[in-house]
Amino acid sequence: MDIQNIWERLKSKVNADNLMKPRTCLLSEIGRPRIPEYHDFIPMDHGFVLKINIDKPGYLLVLEREPSGAIWCWCPSEWVPEFYFETGEFTFPLEDISPYRTFEPCEVGKEELLAIVTPEKLPLTWLDTNKQVALELEDRKLNELSIFLESGLDYQMFFSSYLVVPTKQDFYDMYSVRNRIANQSL
Repeated sequence: MDIQNIWERLKSKVNADNLMKPRTCLLSEIGRPRIPEYHDFIPMDHGFVLKINIDKPGYLLVLEREPSGAIWCWCPSEWVPEFYFETGEFTFPLEDISPYRTFEPCEVGKEELLAIVTPEKLPLTWLDTNKQVALELEDRKLNELSIFLESGLDYQMFFSSYLVVPTKQDFYDMYSVRNRIANQSL
């Protein structure tokens, strides 16, 4: 099975909603509409943080699928080297221990995120070698994860996606159009 089919199979196992959202680091500018904290689109030339609300303590695994189809492990990695969390809302990258303050999109298009919380650390060998650098997952590693989840393991999985737009101006334009449409439907 190819990596995209495995990714879709993993997405079909999502069992929790609204627990993970990207947040841009843009501030409202004079003459621009007020920007809400969370979006489903992010400008390419600006970083963002990821807010995750964990309602069961456990080990967190965050995977990102780029528009090109490449799949990366963000947690654990240099952005989030610690991956056991108690309950609560967390902002990633972890400010205290990560050398990075934001995630930086590197491709225009739709990005997808999967987060998986398990009560016990998954016995995946690549997790231990992944704390220093984000690891690109090939189909074998992603399939190994899928097999563990299908084995009856207790887990919570959530999903988020967003569109990376080319520039900050594109971001403001899309946001303005969305506001006009929303105001017309009221």
